[in-house]
Amino acid sequence: ISPLRTRPSSRRFFMAIASLPLRSLKPFAKWPPRNDFEVKAFKQHGVIPEQTRAPRIVRVGAIQNKIPVQPDAPIQEQLRALHERMAVLIQAAAGMGVNVVCLQEGWNIPFFMCTRERYPRCEMAESATNGPTVLFLQELARTYNMVIISPILERDEVHMNQIKN
Repeated sequence: ISPLRTRPSSRRFFMAIASLPLRSLKPFAKWPPRNDFEVKAFKQHGVIPEQTRAPRIVRVGAIQNKIPVQPDAPIQEQLRALHERMAVLIQAAAGMGVNVVCLQEGWNIPFFMCTRERYPRCEMAESATNGPTVLFLQELARTYNMVIISPILERDEVHMNQIKN
């Protein structure tokens, strides 16, 4: 492996910087276990300081979700429950000072292979610009002043309602 200083910065960040668990999770203790999620925190070490900008802390959160209701529940009930759960998780991330939240692929749908034969799951596909999940996450991003990266099951209304992941 080449030394850190000779690697491109993006590769250096993802491949060569050590992640060490934070020993103190006191700031996270206020989130009660009844919310049914676990927090793990890590700090990146070995970052080379920039010469032209002051250092700043960017906190990135990654959320692994679970399906809060049975997958045979009505589609609207599933979507409501998923949004409610994600609101709690994103609020917790904001309370921990997270600036960027990354959501898992397909977090807003039960797992399935996305084909037209998978009715009724394809009903959960939505517009990437004004679908209910996009609008919901835009509001959370504004509320908590954070970037939210969210893949969705997209229905492309312009191109014959193609469904894309």
